[in-house]
Amino acid sequence: MYRLWDLLAAHGLPVPHDREMLRELLIEAERAVSIVRADEKRLRSSAAEERALVDEWSAKARLARNIGEEDLAAQADARAAGHAGRAGELEREVTSQTAVLVKLEDQLAELRRSVG
Repeated sequence: MYRLWDLLAAHGLPVPHDREMLRELLIEAERAVSIVRADEKRLRSSAAEERALVDEWSAKARLARNIGEEDLAAQADARAAGHAGRAGELEREVTSQTAVLVKLEDQLAELRRSVG
């Protein structure tokens, strides 16, 4: 439990003086982890949607090339590239969010052990 106090103090947070304050801290921490978990899920979903759009626009570009419409194919390729870029950004955010979530879940587990 002393490690928890040190951790709280290091982050400029008040150290709980009794079990009730510790329980309130636990509830707040659980809420924070839930928010981060929901954000991670939303980011994963958005990244998957962007990847699906890459596939869709790539297929449209192939179709346009097959019928000799190079201008349309180039436009479809540009859209596919835009969605690929956005998907990459979202996937990097997911990776970052996952790392944060793992740390928060570890800290939450430590807090739960402290509360007992």
